[in-house]
Amino acid sequence: MKRTLVVLGTVLALVVAACGATGSTTTTMTIDGVPPGTNTPGDPGTSDLVPGAPGATIPATSVPEEASPPGVIETFADLGADHLSDAEAVGVINGTVAAPEYNSVPPTSGTHTPAWAQCGIYRQLIPDAVQVHSLEHGAVIIHYTPGWDPADIDALESLARDKASHIIVAPYEGLATPIVLTAWTVRLQLTSLDLDAIEEFWLGYANEGPERVPCPLEIDEAEAARA
Repeated sequence: MKRTLVVLGTVLALVVAACGATGSTTTTMTIDGVPPGTNTPGDPGTSDLVPGAPGATIPATSVPEEASPPGVIETFADLGADHLSDAEAVGVINGTVAAPEYNSVPPTSGTHTPAWAQCGIYRQLIPDAVQVHSLEHGAVIIHYTPGWDPADIDALESLARDKASHIIVAPYEGLATPIVLTAWTVRLQLTSLDLDAIEEFWLGYANEGPERVPCPLEIDEAEAARA
């Protein structure tokens, strides 16, 4: 199955290729013009896809939970890997359809969109239901609090470029600690930048999802912003 997520400015475009097809046929669904909101765990609000700008919004989908000790890899129950239909996915993204519920913040398994986020470096929020599909493919996602130390963000992005595969770096609102790593059914919360711990997590969980799918680094919004 070949489905990817492409982010274009304030527009979220889902580029969908037919599953198992010998050719490559694509359709694009574009969602725009939905007012921004917030995405705090436990708050049934929405969140900007592009912080500070109007555009596609994402419902808060993770259930509230007590803070866990940072620095410890946590394992969560596997919620499965069901796919939303294309119509349901569009509804979840624009807030007209109830979003899936997850058992961790950020999510580590569960129902997700047919499209996934390509591996790479993002400066925009990635919808929960989209990033879960990336986890299914074995991606490790490094989440950081928006507005965090720019030097530390640069360090995370440099690490992603060095790995070049099965890694995503992106902001996420409502984290319990400044940095949180996720892979399929596991999470690591960090109170400060710890490149050794991140390296160990990536080595242990990259390309270990239920589906092992190539995921080279194809998006670099940080470099694009500097161009």
